[in-house]
Amino acid sequence: MRFSRYPITGYSGRERNAALPAPTQRQIEAIDAVHFMAAENAIPLPMGKGDIVFINDMAILHAREPFSEGGVRLQRHLLKFYLRDPEQNWSVPPTAADALRKIYGPNCGDGTRKEMWCPSYGPSAENDWTANG
Repeated sequence: MRFSRYPITGYSGRERNAALPAPTQRQIEAIDAVHFMAAENAIPLPMGKGDIVFINDMAILHAREPFSEGGVRLQRHLLKFYLRDPEQNWSVPPTAADALRKIYGPNCGDGTRKEMWCPSYGPSAENDWTANG
């Protein structure tokens, strides 16, 4: 499951996609239920300077909290890696097939894939989402 409030409610200066219909009260209640259940069952990872964490988005629900060092709020450096082992791949739900095809499928006219490195992923890419879940 992938969970994010961003496309449905917006967040911290990120506008929700105005083309989406307004969320229903039941959708808001469902978002809150997942959010607060996850927060209640969260297990913090002790992190130190220079630590790196790899998280499989397909295996675990995770969040990132603000952090500071000596009372000074710091920026984190976040890189998204789209890694996949076809031999150990989990089956992909039909609702995620198109998104995964964009990441892992052919992107050249001859049916091959040219890999790309894009370290400049920017905020608000979520605005391209076209559904309320």
